[in-house]
Amino acid sequence: MKEGKFFPYENSEEEIKYLNEKDEEYLYKMYKILILIYIETVKIHYFEKFYSIESKSVIEESYMKNYIQSVGISTKEFSNLLKFKFILPIQKKEKYYYIRIKLDEKIDNSFSFPDPTNDFDPVELSIDCLKAVYNLILDMDNIILEGEKENNTIKYELMSSKKYYNFEIKIKRLQKINLKKLNKNQKFALILNIYQTMYYHYILKILCYEEQPLYQNVIRNFFKLFSSFKDKITITYNVGGSIISIFQLKNSIIKNNNLFFNGIFNQSNNFLDENWEEMSFEKKLKLETVFIDPPNLNTNKDLFDIEPIITYFRAETLDENLDDSFSKFLQENMFIDNNLIHLPYFFYSYSNGDKENKLLKILKEHFNQTNLNEKESNILSNFFEGNIQINYYKIPPINLNNK
Repeated sequence: MKEGKFFPYENSEEEIKYLNEKDEEYLYKMYKILILIYIETVKIHYFEKFYSIESKSVIEESYMKNYIQSVGISTKEFSNLLKFKFILPIQKKEKYYYIRIKLDEKIDNSFSFPDPTNDFDPVELSIDCLKAVYNLILDMDNIILEGEKENNTIKYELMSSKKYYNFEIKIKRLQKINLKKLNKNQKFALILNIYQTMYYHYILKILCYEEQPLYQNVIRNFFKLFSSFKDKITITYNVGGSIISIFQLKNSIIKNNNLFFNGIFNQSNNFLDENWEEMSFEKKLKLETVFIDPPNLNTNKDLFDIEPIITYFRAETLDENLDDSFSKFLQENMFIDNNLIHLPYFFYSYSNGDKENKLLKILKEHFNQTNLNEKESNILSNFFEGNIQINYYKIPPINLNNK
């Protein structure tokens, strides 16, 4: 859904100036009311025309009025949400209200609340975004561990928190980055941090995923049965004016399919030191452990088959950060027993022919820096002599030590 196409409402310059000058607590209070309405109300899928773009954040007028009265939202509070277009009226045969948390429902960092900050370090911002989203993941765990709560209660406690509001503001700020002003290492560190942020934001989106509301007519509900298999959850960001999903971002790096990056980096100033084909074997392998596939809700996979490693990448320590991330990844995700070394599935593509010798060399270097007991040392000696094989897993083996 594009702003101006589906809902032709834009804040005036006066409204934007007024909101930018408002106290943060004033805006946060409005945000909490908006989130309460968004989570607790029954929404419909709204279409301007039968084949038009849909919105999933629309509420019937009669239901909205009954709800705000039942929870004690004042007329003034609701009027302010309307005044500044956080809630938009839609007039057709019947009247509806659109809950405008995002300026564009398809872009996950298009927060509707203002961000007046323009002076910031892009790489440090990307690190702040990563720290913020991971803290929200930990908060979600704590909320769940507190005891049995309804899904809506869990969602509201998380999404109405000041941490969540600040996270939305920070990721919105990524739109303001001027990528052309960054050097190669700055761009590389930025993208690595953004990918990790998108990964954990994807987890949050799954955990907070709204139950699918009903369409406005029976025919649409019928077709929904068949289209639901394609109704995939993803995360899409606007980074410096370019729109890219988490899956496109990974593909643009790992496979060097620069459909995205060609738009923001010219060929003489690509953020990569070299293209994917020319990159060293070791660097490719290490990057794979950062660009972990996000969990796939659509195929009912476990959320955390492979444990990602949080790493804060900075331009001046990029290589050291990557080495450290790779070492920690192996410690968490490589397992050994009497007959097999167990490695994550994506290592398999690095094990054919001459690549296998390079992989073994990298593993040896890792183990030389790892404290092993006598039994583990003997297992690894047999492994490097070719007497023990590698198992490439998608689901981690149970009851095995990882090193």
